[in-house]
Amino acid sequence: MAKGMQRISTKKIQIDKANSVIVAAVGIAAFLVTFSLISTKSLLSRRAYQARVITAQEQARDKLDENINSVKDLKTRYYEFVGRSENIIKGSSTGKSPNDGDNARIILDALPSKYDYPALASSLEKIVKDRGYIIHSMTGIDQEVEQNSTESSGVQQAVEMPFELTAEGSYKGIVDLLVAFRRSIRPFHVQVLTFEAEEDDVDAVKLGIQGKSYYQPERTLSITEEVVQ
Repeated sequence: MAKGMQRISTKKIQIDKANSVIVAAVGIAAFLVTFSLISTKSLLSRRAYQARVITAQEQARDKLDENINSVKDLKTRYYEFVGRSENIIKGSSTGKSPNDGDNARIILDALPSKYDYPALASSLEKIVKDRGYIIHSMTGIDQEVEQNSTESSGVQQAVEMPFELTAEGSYKGIVDLLVAFRRSIRPFHVQVLTFEAEEDDVDAVKLGIQGKSYYQPERTLSITEEVVQ
C-alpha cells in the first residue's frame, strides 16, 4: 500500500513538474511574442519616421537647389537692370540731376521700403519750393510706431501716408506744380485741391492740398526649421 502511494506521489510530482515546464514555456513564448510584436511596431514606426525625415530632407534639398538657381538668375537680371546707361525715367544712371540715378535707387525713392514721414515732408517741400511757392503749413500724422508694428507682422502691401499742405505762389506756377506732382517718381494721390485768390493781387494764389503718398515694407528672408512628426 505504501509502495502504491509512493508511486502515485512520484507521478504527481512528475506531472506537476511537467505542468510547471509547460506554464513556463507558454509564459516565455507569450513574452517573446509580445516583445516581438512591440519591437516590430516600434521598428515600423521608426522606419516610417525615418522615411518622412528623408522625404522632408529631399524636398528641402530640391528647394535649396531651386533657390540657388533662382538667385543666380536674379543677380544677372538685377545687374542688367541697374547697369543700364539710361534709367526708366529717361535720365542718366550716373548723373546728378533730378531724373538721374540708377534704376534701383529710383525705385526705392519712388516707393520706399521704410516708413519715413520726414522724408515725405522733404519731398513735398522740394516740389513746392522749386516752383516758387511759399509753404505756410504742412501737416500729417507721424505713425512710425504703428507702422513699425505693421512691418513686423509681415504685411507687404503698399501703405498710405496722408498729408496736408497750404502754400502760396503765382497763378502761373499752379500748372507747373500740378505737373510736378503728376511726374514725380514718388506716387502722390491728390484727394482735395483748393485755390484762393487774393482780392488785391489776383496773381497770388493760396493753394491747399490734401492727399497721400505710399511706402511698401520690404520683403524679408526668413529661414525656419520644421519638426517632422
